[in-house]
Amino acid sequence: MRFCSRRFVASAFSAALVVFASQSLAFGQITPRIETTIGSGSSISYFVLDFLSGPTPQSYAFAYRYDGTKTGGDMLDALALGSAGTAKPLTFTFTDYGGELKRFPDGFSYDGKSLTRPSNFSSYWSYWNSTNGVTWTEAQVGLDTRVLTNGAWDGWSYALNGVTVAPRTPLVATAAAPEPGTLTLFAAAAISGAGVIVRRRRKTAGK
Repeated sequence: MRFCSRRFVASAFSAALVVFASQSLAFGQITPRIETTIGSGSSISYFVLDFLSGPTPQSYAFAYRYDGTKTGGDMLDALALGSAGTAKPLTFTFTDYGGELKRFPDGFSYDGKSLTRPSNFSSYWSYWNSTNGVTWTEAQVGLDTRVLTNGAWDGWSYALNGVTVAPRTPLVATAAAPEPGTLTLFAAAAISGAGVIVRRRRKTAGK
């Protein structure tokens, strides 16, 4: 009887861990809320524009399909051209510095929001790259030098007063997964319940 009881405890604990692991995977998934998809082709890259100020929503994501070799500048040009004449055109202004940096955006406008850097560069648009839309690093090259790869992410966020903050990818609203604390309580309850059964079986065996 003790052997069976221990097996039950182990099974209950394993089941709780499986539930916890499956929900943890759900927390790690990302489904971006895409404003529009521009272009066609076998490769796809993503563009995130985060104003970091103003009314919600502040951040927007776009998808760009293409074939062949394309740069971050190609993606931005395609999104601006493809959205022209629509209800929500994406527009940007830039300064061409030449060299590897080439163009650098001075301002972006979309969905009634518009931010342009001041002439003294006390605030500016910062350029970011990512492989998954979650972990971002500041770009080491300009958008016209940055070569896109399938699944790559480019992002721009407004560095107010020179403080750079990674873009926030807007997500599709999904059914809320149980909170980690809830899962912990579930595991504890499962183990506690198993313990009650063990004690009852031992008491019965003692009779």
